[in-house]
Amino acid sequence: MAAAVPAVSDHDYDARPPAGAMDAALRRIEELEAAVRRLSLVQQPQLRRFCVSDEDFRYYTRFPSERIFYNLYTLQVVEVM
Repeated sequence: MAAAVPAVSDHDYDARPPAGAMDAALRRIEELEAAVRRLSLVQQPQLRRFCVSDEDFRYYTRFPSERIFYNLYTLQVVEVM
């Protein structure tokens, strides 16, 4: 007599998530999105508000241009991390 073959359950595409799992995932996504917004707001200096041209930038910062300032700024931030 042949042995019975056990049922294989390696596919879960028909299974439903447990109750409340989607709500918990949505709350976690909202928390992470809020954290990302806080991080991106803190990281960037707000000099573009006052310095529209290279002449303005030179006047307020003594750097020849905005590009040079941001290159040095990103180098310092990377070194600190």
